[in-house]
Amino acid sequence: LKPSNIMVDQYGVAKLFDFSLSISISLGELGVEDDVKGTLGFIDPEYFQSSFVTEKSDVYSFGVLLLVLLTGLGPVALHKKGETNLVNYVKKYVDKDLFAKILVGGGIKQEQQLRAFLALALRCVQERGEDRPEMIDAAEELTQIERYSIQNFSAEELLRATNYFDVHQIIHDEGSYKIYKGSVEERLILVKKFAESIRDREITLQMSSHKNIARLFGCCLELEGPALVYEYSEDEPLNNFLYDRDRASSGPHEDRSLKWENRLWIAEDIADAVVYLHTTLSGPIVNRDLKPSNIMVDQHGFAKLFDISSSISIPLGESGVLEDIAMGSLVFIDPEYIESGFVTEKSDVYGFGVLLLVLLTGQAALDFNRKDERDVVKYVKKYVDEDQFTKIVDPRILEEGGGIEQEQQLQAFLALSLRCVELKGEDRPEMINVAKELRQIEGLVEWQKNSDSH
Repeated sequence: LKPSNIMVDQYGVAKLFDFSLSISISLGELGVEDDVKGTLGFIDPEYFQSSFVTEKSDVYSFGVLLLVLLTGLGPVALHKKGETNLVNYVKKYVDKDLFAKILVGGGIKQEQQLRAFLALALRCVQERGEDRPEMIDAAEELTQIERYSIQNFSAEELLRATNYFDVHQIIHDEGSYKIYKGSVEERLILVKKFAESIRDREITLQMSSHKNIARLFGCCLELEGPALVYEYSEDEPLNNFLYDRDRASSGPHEDRSLKWENRLWIAEDIADAVVYLHTTLSGPIVNRDLKPSNIMVDQHGFAKLFDISSSISIPLGESGVLEDIAMGSLVFIDPEYIESGFVTEKSDVYGFGVLLLVLLTGQAALDFNRKDERDVVKYVKKYVDEDQFTKIVDPRILEEGGGIEQEQQLQAFLALSLRCVELKGEDRPEMINVAKELRQIEGLVEWQKNSDSH
């Protein structure tokens, strides 16, 4: 997938021209072994080392093509100040946070689109094929990047949209900010109004094109505190579906009980979002507050990470960052982080494990009215030790009568959750492996059905 194999007509429409090196992969196979073919700079490193070509080999080449489009440079050149390989050249400047050095002519027009384009390109050129996106997801993300733009709202527009920030429009109050629902020109919106200033980091992250991170499409800086504006699809915080149903607003979510399969999908959605934060940007981003009220669920059951205000960046090459005060919500905070002040990617794994337990039990992470244990982690471990599995699972899930297949999923889900909340970070899995395991758990039912049919 190199530029000389792509033809562009007078209208700017591009067509793939040369298929002479293409190869077919048999149905049911992951790839095929073959002599390494391709053009220097575009060849997948895994393919180069193993001679095993997969669909992810094209993803790598496509990522290099994106970098060529972004920088205007060739994939291999001797004039790039010490770096002959374009991928290494770009990563060098990303590591130094010199974004303007990467661009054609050093311009920073449409900066957020360009940053999202760069982030996608870098995910495509990951060393390991399993860390690269599928081509269908890369194509979808490019479409989202093309459509993306930021709108500046006036204070008067947002006042009218929210009925002058009427308390009845509030769907969530976090203290440092409130979330209001409203409408502008018959378009539903959510307004996240802060009591004080926010960091550029949050705005940049929430302009992300990831499908499981709430997308920002506007802002207002004319109010006492800044406000961020999001598209609204009758979303509500996850806690409204689990244990805060009395706080829920009226809307399309008439049946607020989440079925087991919906909870599993929500876990997968948020895992994907956290993996994106950990692996895609110029350095790992640790969210630090993966609680249900920071997750929005739409009327179709799709989940998006909404609040990134507590996130922190870990410099490339470092394992974590030392903080004076641990940030986050009680029970969700990594015990190692509380004791040492050292936050790592494994801190998010712990918080995510607590989130999994909340999804499994249907109970709040911290409940002073809970007779056994106020802390959901201790509550679950108590019943695990007593071998009382049914005491752990939300009764609404058990009422579904999912049979042995569902029980296998629930047992695997619990086991994964408990590995995530191990006291020592080194004993917890990586988030990318957590995301993979959740998909394997989802596949248990289909696997069982296929086994029963033979």
